[in-house]
Amino acid sequence: MLMSIVMKKVQTWLSYRETVFELESLGERELSDLGIGRRDIKRVALQAANAAHLSTGSAQNLVPAHEA
Repeated sequence: MLMSIVMKKVQTWLSYRETVFELESLGERELSDLGIGRRDIKRVALQAANAAHLSTGSAQNLVPAHEA
């Protein structure tokens, strides 16, 4: 049980970091096309990682907001 929770936290964190990396690699125009400002990248990545995790059945956010 504990290992499962730890693995989910790691997966969520990795998803968050991957999303941040991908969004940071986009240019201003591409971000604008998506409706995202450069200052919003970490917030958007946090929401995406938590939404992906919540869709797997958990009821808690695994990436704390202060990490964003």
